[in-house]
Amino acid sequence: MSPILSTVLFFVCGAAAVPAQTTWYVDDDNCPSHGSGSPADPFCTIQDAIATALDGDTVLVLPGAYPEAIDFIGKAIVVKSRDGAATTSITGDGVNSVVTFDNGEGRAAVLEGFTITSSGN
Repeated sequence: MSPILSTVLFFVCGAAAVPAQTTWYVDDDNCPSHGSGSPADPFCTIQDAIATALDGDTVLVLPGAYPEAIDFIGKAIVVKSRDGAATTSITGDGVNSVVTFDNGEGRAAVLEGFTITSSGN
């Protein structure tokens, strides 16, 4: 095999190993449907999107009030509101911490653009 052909094969094989990054959509207006996470059929809850996301993915949350507790479950993902904290809130489930980073998440785990409040008793 020629050296040029070996180099081309290396780059073609190496490129296939890079996973595609996905944006998952969440909209509380799509409840009670589970949704698929697409722009046309967003997830109903942020936690459903987190559970589906892979490292490097983004969870994009549309404006609304999300009465749930979320856990990043060790994933290196970005969870961000589309329009910012003035229009998007996570209010908790009244039982658990509203947001949990407790499974070895690093700096790549990002929460951005939410008002966080507790609906606890």
